[in-house]
Amino acid sequence: MMKNMNFLKVININGSLTIFLLSISSITTVYAAPTPYSLAKNNFETQCVRGLATPVLVQNKVFNHSFKIKNSTGDFPILYGEEKASLPNHQNIQLENSGCEFYTFQIKLTLNADMLEKNQKLCQSCLAQQLKSLALYFKKDDQDFYFDGIKALEQQLKKKQTFKIHQPYVLAGSEDMPQTIEFSQIKKQANGQYTVDFYISTGPL
Repeated sequence: MMKNMNFLKVININGSLTIFLLSISSITTVYAAPTPYSLAKNNFETQCVRGLATPVLVQNKVFNHSFKIKNSTGDFPILYGEEKASLPNHQNIQLENSGCEFYTFQIKLTLNADMLEKNQKLCQSCLAQQLKSLALYFKKDDQDFYFDGIKALEQQLKKKQTFKIHQPYVLAGSEDMPQTIEFSQIKKQANGQYTVDFYISTGPL
């Protein structure tokens, strides 16, 4: 930004005092506030120990695939990956690959009821088996991470024959860097499909 400044200067020329009006311009630097994305990018690059998210789904096995890097909100915004795809038989997956000290998949699925029910009621062991079968859509580097979360669910079902919503389950033997799975929603929709929300996470890294 340019700002004009005027001042008077008196000069003695051959015994006569002459007054000059001088004008100069000063430069004021104005710094723009960082955008939410640039702030999140800076936080992620300077504070987070994990790498930036990349696509984890095998693109030639899914349909209508998309992937974007987005910024979170709140007191400490960071970058995360948002991935969406259609699965066979009108099913869908939405995955957020996020975390700073943790590595986390936040997964939302739309699944058909015929593979999840027995006698028209949700069968939790059937759901676990169906989630396990979805591993084929993940890239090899991410399959083990996904599988470990499902193993934690299978351990719980083997022990108690049931699992609860909003209850984290930790894979046995992963206590040094806990591998956790937790469900936030399993709900049958009016169209007969199920919405299944859960996360798989490990850390702190």
